Amino acid sequence: MRAMRIPLFILLVLVVLSMAHTVTMARRCEGWLATIDSADRAAEEGRWDEAGALLQQLQEDWEPSRIWLRITISHTTLDSAKSLLEQAQLLARLREEAHTRATLAELRSLLRQMDEGERLSWENIL
Repeated sequence: MRAMRIPLFILLVLVVLSMAHTVTMARRCEGWLATIDSADRAAEEGRWDEAGALLQQLQEDWEPSRIWLRITISHTTLDSAKSLLEQAQLLARLREEAHTRATLAELRSLLRQMDEGERLSWENIL
């Protein structure tokens, strides 16, 4: 039984780290999605300065997480999210409502997929 202590401890640490990652990812995505929703409403109502400021805030909130996210999420997915965010910022500066909102919808969908992909579930474990 003594021989099992170290492997069980390592397994426990991995489970705790996975749970912490899941909670952290859910919180971050929830905040990012709320910011996207606010920027989308601002764009819909023609408040372009506010939409741009919200997208800039999202960019600033996203940057510190990139290193951590690169460890757990596909680089291609992260690059797509960053590209969509930059595209939305440019479209908001150009005041292109339809294109801005479509890009934000695409970014919202990608962030939801990232969040769901990082949740601790049997589907993700197996």
